[in-house]
Amino acid sequence: MASPRRALVLACIAVLLPAALSGCSLGKKGADHEEVREGLDVEVDGVGYNVFITRQLNIKQPPDDDFYNGPEPKPGRVLYGVFIKVCNITDEIQTPISDFIVEDTDGNEYRPVPIKGDNPFAYKAKELAPKECIPPPGSAGAFGPTGGAMLLFDLPDAAQENRPLELQLVGTQNLLEGERTERTIELDI
Repeated sequence: MASPRRALVLACIAVLLPAALSGCSLGKKGADHEEVREGLDVEVDGVGYNVFITRQLNIKQPPDDDFYNGPEPKPGRVLYGVFIKVCNITDEIQTPISDFIVEDTDGNEYRPVPIKGDNPFAYKAKELAPKECIPPPGSAGAFGPTGGAMLLFDLPDAAQENRPLELQLVGTQNLLEGERTERTIELDI
């Protein structure tokens, strides 16, 4: 028969252990984390995201020279366009993510290259009215062969070997719950 003190300790462990473990990720990315493959819709904070295609760009040749009119990548680096459609799927004004990250299997993170000027293919975050999308219907980005607005990444050659590359989508902080929604899209590189 267990002593009353030992029974109390065991009861406390039985109650507190599941609570402690639920807060631990144990190598996972969290309860509200979802991974999908390129081409599938994911939702973050009332906004739908769909990566139509990810492709290496050769800005010396058409049609890639229309996607980006900037400097060529340095030796040992490659430009990739991630073409994404972003739509407000609610009946309220929403602000989509403006800070995207591509992460490789070594944990290296890459942020998009800023695209200067009036590039009709560039992703530019803005408040979206209900059911509004980036790129807007009928625009060069929506109508073009890639079907989306472009996020441009300048990646080292080694990143191609550290696949899969994942586009991280992190929502805003929910102050009531103390959590934020995270989604990951595995890029088809």
